Amino acid sequence: MKRLLSLFFIVFSTFVQGQIELSQPDQEQLDRLQNLGNVASVLLDTVITFLPNNNIQVSAENAESINLYFEKFRLVPGSKLSIFDQNHKFVFEYTEQSNSDGGAFAIPPVKGEKIVLEYSGDLFHSEIVISQVGYFFKKNEDVQNSGFCQVDINCSEGNQWQDEKKGIIRLLLKKSSTTVYCSGSLMNNTAQDCRPYILSADHCIAGVSESGLEQSIALINYENKNCNADVSQSDVALTGLKKRASSNFSGGSDFLLLELNEDIPSEYQVYYNGWEMVEDTFNSGVSIHHPKGDVKKISTYSTMLVTPNVDDLLNSAYWEVIWQETNNGHGVTETGSSGAPIFNQRHLVVGYLSVGLSFCTKPNEPDYYGKLSYAWEESPDSSKRLDVWLDPINTNQTTLIGSYYPCDDSIPKSEREFIQNDFQVRFSEHKLHVTMFQNHAKQMVIELINLEGKTIVSKRFNSKVIDEYLDLTKLSQGLYFLKITENNRQRIERFAVFN
Repeated sequence: MKRLLSLFFIVFSTFVQGQIELSQPDQEQLDRLQNLGNVASVLLDTVITFLPNNNIQVSAENAESINLYFEKFRLVPGSKLSIFDQNHKFVFEYTEQSNSDGGAFAIPPVKGEKIVLEYSGDLFHSEIVISQVGYFFKKNEDVQNSGFCQVDINCSEGNQWQDEKKGIIRLLLKKSSTTVYCSGSLMNNTAQDCRPYILSADHCIAGVSESGLEQSIALINYENKNCNADVSQSDVALTGLKKRASSNFSGGSDFLLLELNEDIPSEYQVYYNGWEMVEDTFNSGVSIHHPKGDVKKISTYSTMLVTPNVDDLLNSAYWEVIWQETNNGHGVTETGSSGAPIFNQRHLVVGYLSVGLSFCTKPNEPDYYGKLSYAWEESPDSSKRLDVWLDPINTNQTTLIGSYYPCDDSIPKSEREFIQNDFQVRFSEHKLHVTMFQNHAKQMVIELINLEGKTIVSKRFNSKVIDEYLDLTKLSQGLYFLKITENNRQRIERFAVFN
């Protein structure tokens, strides 16, 4: 949501026997930043150049976490840079493939006030120059930094949204003297090539230069493992973004489309969310986001999205939403949630968070999401519209479902297979074939559920081997869910039926 701040810090560093020691920024300035939820870190200026056979320890006094920004990062083949935390626990490893162009680069935050860098290989021909250090100063940076009412994505409210959550991104965007958090979503496109587009909000990059985007970081799968577990996990952080299209808040719909510099490896199993760009009756759905940069949270609505009537807002470009209380809280949005997608009842993205008025203390205040339908072709300039990027082959379709890798249709539908741990689901035109092997016989429930949440088929099993065919011939055309429950484990697959 729209919050702006401009600060400048000058910090001097010293180099003594491979140790770089940075002082804590001014405490009064840190105190002012403490309550600004989307500000993640202060950037400390320094110049650190690697010398042959040199390992370096970088420390920042009293920092909760630190990360590094490289002016140059070019490693020759066969060399590597290993990163360790303050307890000398291995964290990351980088090679010549980590930053192929050799220019600006960044590494994600490392917990604690020290980072140790160990280089091996030919340093005479490699170039490693650190120009800034990110100083993360807020307490509880890892988990539960957001409001008390927020709902973890892995609580029951998120059971039906386990695919979509895998497309939600936490953005760490680099300005000149600070970094800020925003949220975004990976988006599928009609070329179905898994191109790593991220939809967010334009105001998120206010003060972020093109070179700042090159050093910005997208964090994937940052979430608690279980409901309110306070145990966060994240599979991967990817560095480097380019702006493809945007529209500013004044007179536009505040959308932003970014693209990662590198494709996302298939082993990360991200989900490219589907979209719907028409104006329709959307009477239920969710938003999944990173409030204050926290682990993924989910906010739920069950009343119709409406076009607002608000001063200082181009009303036709926005959806207004009111969140509802659910079993585990009353999900709202906060700074850092900006750019998060809002999904309709068909599990498709229809907007992105621009302005938020809801708080944990005022959960019934509205939030405003830019309309995907407005951003689709609002300008003749391709850098100010979405259709050029999300419909690159000009299909003119208004709806596209989400997808895992591969995003295309190279696998015949009759042979399409989804593998989730120890069970398999094969989909054909008229049936679902579910197979599963268990070491011990446990009760398992297989359900077919429609978009309204009605259970159409429910079957229970208590055997080690399950080999079940579910008839689809009597189902109407549309999207459905296959829900498989085994004890406390649950898997949900989404599929479409075409008549």
